[in-house]
Amino acid sequence: MKVKLALIALFSMIGMALFFLIQKVAIYPAYLRSLQEYELSNTENMVVGKIAVDNNQIKTLYFKGDESKPLIVFFHGNMELVDDFCKFYRV
Repeated sequence: MKVKLALIALFSMIGMALFFLIQKVAIYPAYLRSLQEYELSNTENMVVGKIAVDNNQIKTLYFKGDESKPLIVFFHGNMELVDDFCKFYRV
């Protein structure tokens, strides 16, 4: 009986750890891939702008003509690939 309880507890902890890891990978892909911040500049198809998040101006890279969907957002020196999470970063 104790072995069954120990196995259930072990698999529960492993499951929680995997769930946490999956969330981290989904929300912070740039952080886990160790992408370094680099100097952004406007190009033919991209424009560099800033958005307001919690009263801070955050450097952001947009597709030209569609500033409602940021492509890359910089937080604390780490690039965050926004994609489906862009609704959280709208001004």
